Amino acid sequence: MATIKDVAKLAGVSIASVSNYLNHPNLVGSANAAKIKNAISTLGYKQNAMAKNLKSKRSNDIGIILPNFDDSYYAQIYQGIESVFQQSDFYLNLAFSYDNKEREEMILDGFLKKQICGLILISSKTDSWKFYYDSYISKNKPMVLLDRQIDNLDANIIYFDNKETISFLTKTLIEKNLKNIVLITGPQAFQCESMCIEGFSETMKKSNIPLNPDTQIVSSGSSKEDSFKSTVELFKKTVPEAIITTSENRAIGIIECMELLGYSIKDIPVLTLGEDHWNRHTHSIATLSTIRPAIHMGELAANILINQIDTPIINENKHIVLKDKILQEERQEHPFLKKTIKPHAKCEDKGIRILLLDTMQVHALTGLMNNFYNMYGINTTIEIVSHHQLYQKILDDRKNAEKGKAFDVFMFDIPWLYTLANSEILADISEYINKPSFDTSLFLPDSLDYFSKYDDNYYGLPFMYAPQILYYRKDLFNDPLLKQEFEQIFHSQLRPPRTWKEFNAISEFFSFYTEKIPYGTSIPAAFPESLAPEIYLRIFSAGGSVFDQNNKVILNKPKNLKAYIDLLKIFKFAKPNFRQTDDIGVVNDFLNGETAMVITYPSFINESVNGHAQKKIMSNIGFAQIPGQSPILGGWSLGINQLSDHKDEAFKFLSWACTDQISNHLSLLGGFSAVESTYSNDELIKLYPWFPIYHSAHKNSRPIVPPRKENGDIVSQNMIDEIVCKGIYSLIEEDKEIPSVIEETQQELEKLLLNQ
Repeated sequence: MATIKDVAKLAGVSIASVSNYLNHPNLVGSANAAKIKNAISTLGYKQNAMAKNLKSKRSNDIGIILPNFDDSYYAQIYQGIESVFQQSDFYLNLAFSYDNKEREEMILDGFLKKQICGLILISSKTDSWKFYYDSYISKNKPMVLLDRQIDNLDANIIYFDNKETISFLTKTLIEKNLKNIVLITGPQAFQCESMCIEGFSETMKKSNIPLNPDTQIVSSGSSKEDSFKSTVELFKKTVPEAIITTSENRAIGIIECMELLGYSIKDIPVLTLGEDHWNRHTHSIATLSTIRPAIHMGELAANILINQIDTPIINENKHIVLKDKILQEERQEHPFLKKTIKPHAKCEDKGIRILLLDTMQVHALTGLMNNFYNMYGINTTIEIVSHHQLYQKILDDRKNAEKGKAFDVFMFDIPWLYTLANSEILADISEYINKPSFDTSLFLPDSLDYFSKYDDNYYGLPFMYAPQILYYRKDLFNDPLLKQEFEQIFHSQLRPPRTWKEFNAISEFFSFYTEKIPYGTSIPAAFPESLAPEIYLRIFSAGGSVFDQNNKVILNKPKNLKAYIDLLKIFKFAKPNFRQTDDIGVVNDFLNGETAMVITYPSFINESVNGHAQKKIMSNIGFAQIPGQSPILGGWSLGINQLSDHKDEAFKFLSWACTDQISNHLSLLGGFSAVESTYSNDELIKLYPWFPIYHSAHKNSRPIVPPRKENGDIVSQNMIDEIVCKGIYSLIEEDKEIPSVIEETQQELEKLLLNQ
């Protein structure tokens, strides 16, 4: 076996030179490095890393934490780091924080257990100096920070002078007579982003241009999905004349949104911080991308770390500020820097009238309306109302029809379909759907029937798909001590519940047997429309029903009794303010750390979780099928008013909003369509990891279908819910017996079918 002496002899250099080449390649000249490399290759020499580590009493593992690897900036930084370490005996341990503090802390704990000898990172824990000092600095484990300074921590730091670069980009746009300029950046807590904000704000002020921070400085996450969502919200408020952003990844999301809304970078230039490439004019889709030598930054970081690993005590920490090359090289070269730009003209919105529910999916849709106009040239006027107002608003619309104020499109809940179609409020749109050009196969199986079919005709298209899902706290369910305590008390495994009896036991455990969390679950009982699904889903999972196939009331059956017993028990173990809590309230209880479990629809979860909070919260949330695996299929459809004079235009809107034309973009903004392909999109699953379970839940989901009277009229589901919930409220508040309440409810429902 070849030795280091053999390598030195063949290369014609000293043993010290070979040692430096292996351990500190930056100390060896290029000529000698080439000789040593050839000698190593010829002799097949391999360094004994274990012996070296025993001798030096240190590990040879290097920890590297980057926000992600999707952004080419971070990829180039790693490329520079790796180029320095590739000829050494150090092992690189690369991990991604995704700007999630909890995830970063978990990675750092893992690195400590592995006893890494040095750390390079772009941190999201910029306010956690004591952790880094205690874990690394005080133990003479060197670290190099990139881009983001950790407050009050004396450590190596390398960053680009983003303030000067953003100032230059802002001046460039102002010189082109543009004033409504928007900066889309990351969290101001990060030094690299705060410098951008300073450069932008100061330059606007020096140019005597008024700055509105609410619309001209937008904070976004680091992913292209984050910036896409932020840009949708931006364009709801203003159409900027130009956009500056702080990464290529953000630029991709911004431009995707602009293109969808009918804007081009020719109309609205997008300037971004970028990296050094040989193909400087074609590597970026942005109007202008700057030239940060990110590979060089990585190389500097690696060399500083190597030197400090050898002599951690005597080496002073480095504070290095790098310059963007565009400040020197491209002032006259880049075509954009010479071109004059005309401000983009705004257009007015008028046209078909649309009545929608006040929900996150609808607000997401309104941000994409410019895409509809650009595709069809049809303007729209949208009115948004609350759940309590919407049904009555649809009924009242008839009264306004003669005055020319009728809506062309309605959004309606699945249970309303039968009443609205039977009353001829909704138009029969079968002729549109039955055309060969309309692809009905793109929807989830049977969903077109569930959301729009009545008496073999179609009266709408599925817009918001929402099966009930169980969400639970993974950290609690995986806690070894809690698992042990639960098993001792209930003689069963602590796991996501599969039956209602198990659900009740777990809720009792978290409410009364541990102080880790206040309550096991919450129940929404503020309104009948919130509470009714709680009894229906238990009835379904018990194999029961409220009405039989002949539209007769069968509530007083043994299977339904079990469902009432299961529901009544959970009120003892749930958060006690259920009479003041609605669907959003139970979700907020869960996300605020007050409950261990919640059963809800996906739209309510997304209503409360977004942006940076989402990354923090969702990493700790598990999801599973609900107990009994008989979820209610919730959802909303879009239909056309029978009295509309613009049915062709209205159906174009339905087709655009409900099919695959914008389904992925709508899902990205927090909506849930019934388009099946959306739930197999890899990038969306990465963003929303519960998508596959939403897809699989569909096969067991069933909608609430109201019964018919003997004359064929549909009974109002709202009235059914009120009667059913009246009985449940009496059980909670009046301490009545379950069998007597079920019998009273049975009789009231029978009267409803006779008298309505």
